Amino acid sequence: MPEHSLFTGCLIEGLTHGFQRGSGRAITGSELGLYLQRRVETYPGSQQSPDFGTFAFDDRGEMVLPFVTATLEDATEVTSRQHQDRAHRILSDAYDRWHRHECNERRLLDLDTTLEILTEVDPATAAPDWVRFLDQSTARNIEEHPEHVATALEFMRRTADLEAPSVRFTRLLHHPSRQIRLGTVRLVREFGQPVAAEAFSARVVIEKDPDILRIMTSYLWETGVTPSSSAAEAILSGRPNWMTAAWALTSTGGRPAALLLGDDSDFTHDLRRTITASGLQVIEDSDELLWFHDRLNSRLLQIFQVIIIVRGNNYFRNDDNRNYDALAEYVRRGGLLFATPWVAWETVRRPFAATLPFFYLRNSHNEGVTLQACPAQSQLAEQLFTEPFALETSYEELAPLPATTTLLHSDRGIPLYGFHRIGEGECHYLNICQHHCSRTIPSPFQTTAFSRAMERVWRWIAARSLRCDDHTVAGDAPSGNPPTQGG
Repeated sequence: MPEHSLFTGCLIEGLTHGFQRGSGRAITGSELGLYLQRRVETYPGSQQSPDFGTFAFDDRGEMVLPFVTATLEDATEVTSRQHQDRAHRILSDAYDRWHRHECNERRLLDLDTTLEILTEVDPATAAPDWVRFLDQSTARNIEEHPEHVATALEFMRRTADLEAPSVRFTRLLHHPSRQIRLGTVRLVREFGQPVAAEAFSARVVIEKDPDILRIMTSYLWETGVTPSSSAAEAILSGRPNWMTAAWALTSTGGRPAALLLGDDSDFTHDLRRTITASGLQVIEDSDELLWFHDRLNSRLLQIFQVIIIVRGNNYFRNDDNRNYDALAEYVRRGGLLFATPWVAWETVRRPFAATLPFFYLRNSHNEGVTLQACPAQSQLAEQLFTEPFALETSYEELAPLPATTTLLHSDRGIPLYGFHRIGEGECHYLNICQHHCSRTIPSPFQTTAFSRAMERVWRWIAARSLRCDDHTVAGDAPSGNPPTQGG
């Protein structure tokens, strides 16, 4: 017999379906022995004659064996039903405990139990409430174990009759748990279009977590999905992060936009008001973690006509900060960058330093110093900075690069404002800020003459932005009369 000796094959045959007796019967050793003797002897080509008898000292007793009626396929089916019953029981009990504890997130299933239920439970026996409980458990575990996304999505497809995937994903993306929302984002991305586009477009308007927003917005950018005009207006009316705002701006045909990456100081807020008054639409993002996680992207930054960096309260040195690489590319491709201290200090050892109009002279911070500021001897400088003024500020020890146009300097020759061209764009540097390590100093905008000068500077910058096409800065250098105050 295939894969067995003749004797072993006949033995298996006898124990499985050789005895056509009712289920639940048993056979004795003598009956089995007689069956084997006759079966083997009569098998074609057999030269065997098995013998049988009793064990010594068994006092004429008999061995009794249960009669086997199930085939291997039957046994597999029984095992499968047992696994399904077990998964059904675990899911039911876990759901009851979770519900009794007011749907507490800590009562959701762990990874191993979730995987067992996803693969073993019969979808036809799963109640809708159980599936919603299982969806939350799945999303919570997938966030840390993305290698099981395929298993989770297969279960969702098998249970699509209970609830449409778009409805399930939308509900999960509204869950208060950040971990569940992050896991859901992974699931939605792998599920694919158009469900992902629909779910993300709806959620990005109200999502607050910067990591979740970054993932969703990146997906929408990469897949070419643009927001509706109403969604764009809703996003821009709040305080969106820079990437979400950039995505929203793709659907608006309004005024040019400026991105202000600030430090949440009074100086930043005063600068924002001044830029807004110039006619530019200002998007402010004060997320300090942005600079720790290299979140800027040069391609997405091109949506902004101007980018302003205020690093006074958040400065640090990082030899591998790719944010500055993205900003350098933004300038080379035609953007206008406006930076303040301590950007020069942060980037003194990096290639980005060549983007700035001034180079760093020495490792020193001058904080809370009263400076006498004087316009340079040029027509443009005198138009923007109509008179000398004194103010308390913090500044860096800088010197201009050869191609830099300096418009404002201190009475000691320290450059305070200037610009130069890089590629198709420009970089401006205002060597004035509010930061002080040991005490509070007022915003430089509290000095009236400086505040008025910045109003003229930003009206001039805004006018140049309105004349720019495809983010290209027109002309080799600023020229012409800036708008007069109130004009």
